[in-house]
Amino acid sequence: MGLGCYLVLSGKGCDDYQDGMSMQGKNQYSYGDFFQKCCRLLGESVFHLTRLDIAIDDKNEVPYFTIERIKKKCLNEEFISKSRSYRFAESSFVDGTAKTVYIGDGKSNLSYRFYDKDKEQCGKYDIPYEEMESWKRTELQLRDEVAHQFALLFSESPADLGELAFDLLGSSLRFVTVDKMQVNKSRWRTSQFWERFLGVVKPLKIKPEYPMNSLYETQRWLKGGGALSAVKIFLFLQENHALGDLEDLRMMMENIQYSHMLSQKLVAHLNQIGRQDLIPLVYEDTKKEPLCD
Repeated sequence: MGLGCYLVLSGKGCDDYQDGMSMQGKNQYSYGDFFQKCCRLLGESVFHLTRLDIAIDDKNEVPYFTIERIKKKCLNEEFISKSRSYRFAESSFVDGTAKTVYIGDGKSNLSYRFYDKDKEQCGKYDIPYEEMESWKRTELQLRDEVAHQFALLFSESPADLGELAFDLLGSSLRFVTVDKMQVNKSRWRTSQFWERFLGVVKPLKIKPEYPMNSLYETQRWLKGGGALSAVKIFLFLQENHALGDLEDLRMMMENIQYSHMLSQKLVAHLNQIGRQDLIPLVYEDTKKEPLCD
């Protein structure tokens, strides 16, 4: 009772959902309508989207860019994004290898994937590469508040998903051309291939409802990650004298100190609510930095 439910729609699931809408004669029914209905039926306080993957397919005979080009841009640090991390992957098939470029941490609120969808399909379905049409895919992976707010924006905006996706992509990731006369990379000109791919875009910045790296983020992790459930188990066992060989929760708590990251969050929270008097106690219970030789 009261546990709620969790719905996962894969790419195939999304296709099936769209087919179902078409069979009912609802060809104009979009995912914006779907998100809107979720909010209306459940309420924004209950309905929450935790992840949203958006794919942009380039099936032009001559693609706007190759995955190898994106890889070289990353290796040369010729891109601007909140995240500077990137990695590469390759999968083999009979006629060669399919490349994938990842920009950003997959666990962050916004990350990107670029890959050879045509070659992936060749390997998956054993199709000769010469029989495949060119197909390059760009994916945006939205998580947590960014995913949820994007879904709400989509449900309220008359713009279609493609327009919003390009606006978000253009606002958050930019490939640039080196300008040796400019030390500041942000002033480098956007690469022509990226400008052509994006077309005319408008700034679209989505800010989380609460600041990241705050105690609100930690609170959400506690509630959603199962940590509080584990604490409740130990309290239940203590109250019913059923710990057996397990350690008493109060004894464990006495030996725990705050990590430096958690201590910073706690101090920021106390400053925000005007309880600076507690800050010295926080520092007393924070792990000490190891001494360097």
